[in-house]
Amino acid sequence: MRIAAIAMAAYLIAVVPALKVYPLVFEDEVTLDEPARELAFTGHLRSSYIALSNPSKSFDRCFFWQPPGQALMVASSYKLFGFGIWQTRLPGLACAALCVLLMGLVCGELGCAVCVLAGDLFLILNPQFFRTATNARMDTLCWMFLLASLFVYLRFCQRERYHAVLSSAVSGLLVGLACMAHPLAVSWAIGFNIIIFLRKSGIKAWLLFNVACALPTAAWLAWAYPHWSIFVEQFLRHGASRMATGGLLSRLFAEAQRTLVTHGPAPLYLLAIFFGLFAAVLKVLPKSKPPRDILILALVVGCFVTLFMGKQSGEYNAYYFIPFAVLSATGLEATYASSKLIGRRLLKLSGLIVVCWSMARLVSPIIIANTVQAQARDYALVERQLDALLPKGTEVWGSPEAWYAVIDNGGVLRELAGTPDPKSQKYLILPHGLETVYARKEGYVKVGSVGNVLPAFFGKTFSSNDYRLVVWRSSVP
Repeated sequence: MRIAAIAMAAYLIAVVPALKVYPLVFEDEVTLDEPARELAFTGHLRSSYIALSNPSKSFDRCFFWQPPGQALMVASSYKLFGFGIWQTRLPGLACAALCVLLMGLVCGELGCAVCVLAGDLFLILNPQFFRTATNARMDTLCWMFLLASLFVYLRFCQRERYHAVLSSAVSGLLVGLACMAHPLAVSWAIGFNIIIFLRKSGIKAWLLFNVACALPTAAWLAWAYPHWSIFVEQFLRHGASRMATGGLLSRLFAEAQRTLVTHGPAPLYLLAIFFGLFAAVLKVLPKSKPPRDILILALVVGCFVTLFMGKQSGEYNAYYFIPFAVLSATGLEATYASSKLIGRRLLKLSGLIVVCWSMARLVSPIIIANTVQAQARDYALVERQLDALLPKGTEVWGSPEAWYAVIDNGGVLRELAGTPDPKSQKYLILPHGLETVYARKEGYVKVGSVGNVLPAFFGKTFSSNDYRLVVWRSSVP
């Protein structure tokens, strides 16, 4: 527990100082958290941002595009602390910190200090986890519930207490809550069902797990039932668009390719994971049931993601990398315990190299953002400049980077889809790169520009965009 708490504190120290400047405000942050703002301040779960760009989906009435977990969490933050970047990003980061703590607790059920330390490092150094934790997305909330469910399962079932049946219900409820953050958590539910079946835990444990797991979804569906056609159009069609396409071999190849691309910033991390898994297969799996359960879970989730999930969006790899990381940590501990002095020293040295290399690759963009690029990433400057250019309470169409500034100005930001209409779309805020395109369009005049270019550090800006925005006003009465 102490090692997990220290790892959580070290993780927060690394990411919190730059939370307002890294990453830059981007599309997902607005799309996923605008419904939370509406819920907090109007009492309606809907989205003004994407409502008019998707008129057939009725986003101005209801928001079923994602389950409500993220919106409920961030809306609570807004109600308590007001609207802003910190209030949007801190809840997800808090969930990420709890994930680190829970990862340590899970590994503590399977091993000792080495296993706990390895498991926490594998989670923190995972590029998807590290990136997503500060992106104000729903994944960290989902992973928190999933790790909590795994801890409850291991805590009671591993020790074969008489509370094992009850723990199945608690674990099921936690997986059900995870499904309210991200639908991909259903793959963990399938994995747990297979484990319960193979463990011969009994019909009571199976029934309690699935009933408890279904409760949050049942509540959500009951709330959505009066708007069922909207639910189908938003959630089900959106889910269908995220499904994988192509034959079996092409899906396997695409998933392998995506895994390599995802972990490109930390290749030594990937090698360490594979080494630990190889060690677990040789030294741990033949001797203990709980690691075999985790292997089943990881394989089921991995197959689900590979066969059914698209490869161009989402943080899907992490959903099976997390149980693989737990298993790999057990393999590293077994290798360390069976090694002699020279072997242990080599393992420590190798681990230190992996940690230092991976942290340098992951943390260096944050350090650059908070030092070299601090002024160009200062959102307060963007807010002041846009306040000077926009009338109070203006309806603005365009770039998601302007979301916080427009809302704080009393206005509303709407997604721009297609060619703007100067008769109805009076103000546009567009990225700097589109300036020459709209300079040739009739019906708009340029009001001004905001933001600064991101300074490069050894030729890299560590971002595909910046806060340079151009404000346009309609010239049509």
